[in-house]
Amino acid sequence: MTGFTEEAILKLQRYTFPGNVRELEHIVERAVLQGGGRVITPDLVATNDTVTAAKGGEYEKLLDLPFRESVQAWERLLIDRALEAANGNKAEAARRLGIHRRLLYEKLGSEES
Repeated sequence: MTGFTEEAILKLQRYTFPGNVRELEHIVERAVLQGGGRVITPDLVATNDTVTAAKGGEYEKLLDLPFRESVQAWERLLIDRALEAANGNKAEAARRLGIHRRLLYEKLGSEES
């Protein structure tokens, strides 16, 4: 069985999407990849409010996080900006970041780890 649970849909509906429709596409894509063919549950819908706060100019909040969470949030912010600048093209975003495309895919697939 595939699809989204009602709770996952509600989580998406409540999220403010400070980016654009590409942000929604990326969130859904990551959820589907992480779900591995299973029904998408709220825990697979990575709206990452920490990164949202950073995008809103509240970078100081990231400094209050534990080290690993702060690094992951900064990394996600950089990836999001590179994807936006590359119009969603992952190979181009990886080039802009100076990393191999496979590493970018790994980072996008392991955000909830």
